[in-house]
Amino acid sequence: MARRRSAARIGVTGLGQREELAAQDVVAEIVGILVTPTGELVSRFADRWLSITAEQLSRVPKVIAVAAEAEKAAALHAVTRSGLISSLVTERRCAEALLDLQRIEQGIDRSEGDD
Repeated sequence: MARRRSAARIGVTGLGQREELAAQDVVAEIVGILVTPTGELVSRFADRWLSITAEQLSRVPKVIAVAAEAEKAAALHAVTRSGLISSLVTERRCAEALLDLQRIEQGIDRSEGDD
């Protein structure tokens, strides 16, 4: 269900397209470039968007992503892992959720550093 919601947020309208994105584990989109949780790029739908390619974007020296809402943390985590962005502008709740995801991935208990 969560994967289907991610596909809907990406802007895919057809049920078949959403299922195909979910099957490919797509959780994020940046300028039409689809990304999996591990930061891998999915090129399957590239011909359906009119936008910059991942190769072109990788040659841009400064790429700033702007996002808010804690619900976008998983997508932001995927995009940061892809190497497509160089900076991120967000708000506190989203930043904390993103840091929590990184801690979970690294097996770090958030309370370990709290006194």
